[in-house]
Amino acid sequence: MSEIKNSPSLLKELSLKDKILWLPAKTGYFVEGKIYPLNTPIEILKFSPISFLDKLRLALFTLGSKFENKEKLDEILAKDFILKNCGERVFERFFLPLLKSKFGKNWEKISAAWLVSRVALRSNRGLKGEKLGYLKGGFQVFLDCLCEKIKKRGGEIRVLTEVEKIVIEKEKVKGVLIKSEGKEEFIEAKRVISTLPPKTLKKVLGEKAKDFNLEIPFQGAVCLLLSLKEPLLKDIYWLNIDAKVPFGAVIEHTNFISSKNYHNQHLVYFVSYFQEENDILTILPEEKLFEIFLNGAKKIFPNFKKENIKWWKIARTSAAGPIFTTGFKEKILPKQTKIEGLYFCGMFSKENYPERSLEGGVKTALSLIESLK
Repeated sequence: MSEIKNSPSLLKELSLKDKILWLPAKTGYFVEGKIYPLNTPIEILKFSPISFLDKLRLALFTLGSKFENKEKLDEILAKDFILKNCGERVFERFFLPLLKSKFGKNWEKISAAWLVSRVALRSNRGLKGEKLGYLKGGFQVFLDCLCEKIKKRGGEIRVLTEVEKIVIEKEKVKGVLIKSEGKEEFIEAKRVISTLPPKTLKKVLGEKAKDFNLEIPFQGAVCLLLSLKEPLLKDIYWLNIDAKVPFGAVIEHTNFISSKNYHNQHLVYFVSYFQEENDILTILPEEKLFEIFLNGAKKIFPNFKKENIKWWKIARTSAAGPIFTTGFKEKILPKQTKIEGLYFCGMFSKENYPERSLEGGVKTALSLIESLK
């Protein structure tokens, strides 16, 4: 959530600038059956899976990440870069489980550009640990304000509506064909700005899709949200996992924002990524998936009881974000296409390289607006 700090003009325009809270976000790592807090220098020194020398290498690597030229690292594998700068043990015991949980079998293809960007993003911490910015009420507040502003300016927002086709004639956009509640409708437009992921974009472009390089690898995500009667983690907000469980991270949101903001509920997320369309995480019924996640949770938290759960909810998406493989920079599509009136503004934009974020989305939109003036 710290990425929102770089868009003060938009937040000010939406009267949200003063609603950002900067709060400590305690992190940890579950390794070898134990939870290690990794916030203060003392806690990091107590991280026993790697030696003191390894910790020193890791610290220097983290500090140096802020100054690396990310574009020059686009063709270098993250694995090779870590081995060169940190050594084998830091790679095996610290980075490898994180890469596998984030990218699955694609972890070996990930670029050092993504790795360095990710490390740099989370390296701004003082002696007491890291602080993150949080918009009071969550990103939904941001989206609601943005939608309200659009409507006040005469814009129309359609929800529960599928775009079936971007209609193009003689290399010029004519509009979009949409479907809502079983009814088709053609909306005439001089400009169409697509933020769709590659697979969906291919579908709506039809035969015109062959004119663009849309072979951009994306992955999906599954998130189980639990409302608990009692906290799960003592005070850790984000726990990375090195264990054979169906999730790679546990995020106890109310260890970051007080449970008082959520009617004293304790909210915990279990997050997992998938790379294949037919992955078991995508096809299992929600009730079965819930039980699998719950069994995994009991391996990490032996005292966890199902009776502690008030309610649960599962969210799944097949397009959570790009897989930043080596050479990804060459896959970035220009915003303005060869087709008059058609623009691409998705997560694979220049502003979102080499790590997609809300900030990247805002920057992409602002950049496009400037080019259209």
